[in-house]
Amino acid sequence: MKANRSTYYILGILLGLIVGTIIGIALDQISLGIVIGLPFGVGMGFAFVELTKTRRH
Repeated sequence: MKANRSTYYILGILLGLIVGTIIGIALDQISLGIVIGLPFGVGMGFAFVELTKTRRH
């Protein structure tokens, strides 16, 4: 079963939300952590897609 690109973006965003929530708890500002974590998650999703592209060729 092959995962499509949107699956990697969703996984990246979820990972970013988790990391952002942990950062937010550490800084006592959950909203700031989520704002920091979302771009990180999108970047992780993009990285997952790029890694799978290079692995297929």
